Amino acid sequence: LCEWASQRMQTLWRTVEGICHAYARALTVLAEHQEPGMSSVHSGQEVQRRLQVVVAMQQYAKFADPFGPMFSPEQLQAVEAMFAICGSWLSIAYIEEQDSLQGKRYFSCLIDSTCKKQIVGNGCVSRAPKFRIELPGFPILGHGKSDNQNCAVIFTRGEILQMIDANQEAYFEASLLLPSALQEFCDGEKEGRRRPGIIGFREHIFSAVGLLGKLAADSEFTFGTMIQRTLDWPL
Repeated sequence: LCEWASQRMQTLWRTVEGICHAYARALTVLAEHQEPGMSSVHSGQEVQRRLQVVVAMQQYAKFADPFGPMFSPEQLQAVEAMFAICGSWLSIAYIEEQDSLQGKRYFSCLIDSTCKKQIVGNGCVSRAPKFRIELPGFPILGHGKSDNQNCAVIFTRGEILQMIDANQEAYFEASLLLPSALQEFCDGEKEGRRRPGIIGFREHIFSAVGLLGKLAADSEFTFGTMIQRTLDWPL
């Protein structure tokens, strides 16, 4: 019931599952089409090497602290269910605070489905971090969303990153256009032009939470998609 409701509201679950499954399925189909002799196992391995989904879940450490006021067995169970469904595609980055004699210390941590499970209060399960990097100070200095992404970007790999908000979804047909979007980064160099730094990719926003959500989605389409494409060549 929880999963059913999450698929029909503006939730992180809907975004993560849509991205993981739509992108993975589309890239697997494209790999098998371009290399007909490739086995399904091999194509899945190739896609897994090239696709990484990192979720910036800032409060995970507080959800997993049984002595803190934000301890949440429900959130921990949801994370485990997300790992079970999205599996090897998914990693979660979060911020951990630690008290010391010199004051608070802050760490950016990463967990995935292979991390060791540890029991925390009432039989709940959390994950031990695979990577733990100390930050120079309190990481949230300005806009919370961008600062949260900055703490997660250190765990990403590859030349190209796509930033996705928790009100966006992906579907199979649009994901088939991924190679065309990625090719834009190469065409400029071939034609002697400067390689683009940012490419717009059509977003599917599902903020169906009343008039406010509709206005936010429409303004994003207008100012984030149509106007940017119109001004692409003049700039």
